[in-house]
Amino acid sequence: MSATRSAVAPGSQTALRRANKQRLLTELDAGTSLSQATLARATGLSAATVSNLVAELERDGEVVVTHGTTNGRASRLIDRHPERRPLALGLSLGTKFARVAVGTGETVLDVRSEDLRSPGQPAVLQEVADLARRALTDVGGRLEQVSGAVMALPAPVHRGRIAAVQVPAAWRGVDVVAEMSELIGVPVRVANDANLGAVALAHHLGTDAPVAFVKWTSGIGAGLAVGGAALEGGGGMAGEIGHLTARRPGGRVCRCGRTSCLESVASVEAIRESASIAVSEELDEAGLIARLQAGDPVVRRVTQEAAEALAEAMGTLTVLYNPSVIAVAGPLVHYVPDLVDELRLHLRRAVTPALEQETELVLNPLGGEAEVRGALRVAAAPERALLS
Repeated sequence: MSATRSAVAPGSQTALRRANKQRLLTELDAGTSLSQATLARATGLSAATVSNLVAELERDGEVVVTHGTTNGRASRLIDRHPERRPLALGLSLGTKFARVAVGTGETVLDVRSEDLRSPGQPAVLQEVADLARRALTDVGGRLEQVSGAVMALPAPVHRGRIAAVQVPAAWRGVDVVAEMSELIGVPVRVANDANLGAVALAHHLGTDAPVAFVKWTSGIGAGLAVGGAALEGGGGMAGEIGHLTARRPGGRVCRCGRTSCLESVASVEAIRESASIAVSEELDEAGLIARLQAGDPVVRRVTQEAAEALAEAMGTLTVLYNPSVIAVAGPLVHYVPDLVDELRLHLRRAVTPALEQETELVLNPLGGEAEVRGALRVAAAPERALLS
């Protein structure tokens, strides 16, 4: 019995025309309006071919053609039809809040955040899913248009699975990937939040050089991006600087079981606990920040000690990976930005002069949206691999 032949023979004029249409659509999927001349240059097709193909795509409802100007000249601008353009979802689950971003390739259409009603509990997954659906609806999108979704998690992730050794009791037995995929209605991948922050940072800086994204929060971790892609490491543990040993007196037992991990002496929670003891008053995070902003010398000294320990760990990171930029994110540097100067001073002492000159330490330029923008970028480009 003979094999069934394809309706369109490879190499035929019909197949070529279909492939060329797809090339045009791929250029438009980035989400920006393009003139026919720009499309011709980007695809290498002739102006006449582009004009004919655009007419067919407009007739088929794939694109919308409007009249505008390019470089001061009248031109026809081509956009993907809003109901046909592929959309991506970036999701970020923090300890107290959720963020969602909707976009197309290079264009972010919407970013929103919401405080969690059930922090620390699996019920937050439904909250993230609801937030994502509302954002999608508000940009005029439909679930059928979503080509990819990635969620940033504050945990090590390897090959799409959570690699954390210790899982909170409430989360034991919960398959986050399967749950989120079912709740939203599209396949969802997960990745480490700091790694995605590094992806967003590299894109924001427009660089393929190695960059590091350091989160100084209730935990401490670093994301690394090389060539714009995140480096997970062999088991998803690359950049877990929070579990480097910080040789400080009075080392505490870390949640990983070891003693004197950086996270146990220099995380925001550890600083809050130490500062509370030092001032004989129970401080919450807001109270800690208020005291720092007011210049409280005791709280400042406690925080400086932690900053020195963190900078030493970043020095190790710098020696190993030689990042061109290290961006530091977290509530302390956000509300007390001069702490970045403190970190910069100690980093200078932790590395050689040559490395210090080659490494720029900055406050995270993307604010609280870094991780979700990185998630959106990876979701929009599945070929953007997370390097292992």
